[in-house]
Amino acid sequence: MMTFQEMVEEIKYLNREERRQLLHVLIDALDDSEKTHDLIDFIGVGAHLADDEDPQDHIKRLRSEWDHRP
Repeated sequence: MMTFQEMVEEIKYLNREERRQLLHVLIDALDDSEKTHDLIDFIGVGAHLADDEDPQDHIKRLRSEWDHRP
């Protein structure tokens, strides 16, 4: 594996278009790590947790479990 400094040195050998592509890759990598999610991304997540249980009873049960956690 190359060190950071070795990678920086190799950039000197890239042509202008390759440097532009590298810049886009780096920017995309930064954007991915800070990506936020839209509420729509969570549709159906955990839907199975309250199967056949009244929603209010489910919430009461969860609160009771939280109150009794060590």
